[in-house]
Amino acid sequence: MSGMSKEAKLAKLRAKTDRELSILIRKELDRGLALANVAAAKGSPFHAQAEGAFDRAIALLPAIPNLRP
Repeated sequence: MSGMSKEAKLAKLRAKTDRELSILIRKELDRGLALANVAAAKGSPFHAQAEGAFDRAIALLPAIPNLRP
């Protein structure tokens, strides 16, 4: 096999995936905060969207390896 071993390629891909996942989580949290800031009340559609963004971000957190509380 030329170049990197399969294990090295998988490790490189996993590192890239982890970085992209953390970016996705950060963007969802930013989106949720922005929506929460414009929500006038809990019944607001913006509030519901903010909660959805927060829920998506929280659901993705366990996928990040070695994440500490």
